[in-house]
Amino acid sequence: MTRHAAITGWGHAIPDTVVDNAFFESRVDTSDEWIVERTGIRQRRIATPTETTASLASTAARRVTERTTSMCLVNCWGCLRRRSRSLKRKA
Repeated sequence: MTRHAAITGWGHAIPDTVVDNAFFESRVDTSDEWIVERTGIRQRRIATPTETTASLASTAARRVTERTTSMCLVNCWGCLRRRSRSLKRKA
């Protein structure tokens, strides 16, 4: 029996807050050149307390379903497991 799978759409989401190397220059004895030379990093995305892996996954899933008509499977097991544990604690 032959089975086929295909990626027919994708979505992404990133945190809104951008932190560049100037943030670290003002707090630590470093420079943008030093950080970029050693890591290649110029900026980072930092999640706020209201931005969770679950909320970012939900945004990404919504975007993929908006762009494709095929059935979509979104894998966010870790998000779902953590969410279900937090709901049990509240009950």
